Amino acid sequence: VRNPLFDSDSPTPVVAFLSVTSK
Repeated sequence: VRNPLFDSDSPTPVVAFLSVTSK
């Protein structure tokens, strides 16, 4: 499992971070 903060498929680290914290 890759870290979403460093996932190249994510638009931006911020978006990935918000996605994780929103859960």
